Amino acid sequence: MKIAALTDDASEVAIPFRKGDETASLREAVNQAISELRESGQLSELSEKYFGTDISQE
Repeated sequence: MKIAALTDDASEVAIPFRKGDETASLREAVNQAISELRESGQLSELSEKYFGTDISQE
């Protein structure tokens, strides 16, 4: 992995996965964890802490 550019503006955050069925259970677990964090409000708190703004709603 290589950082191509640094910026103060947070635009998108991505979690890369290999394509295919072999990563389907991992992908579902990550999606579930993100949903739980969003519902509890922790995702917004983490976003504010690390990005200085709530990028979870964009």
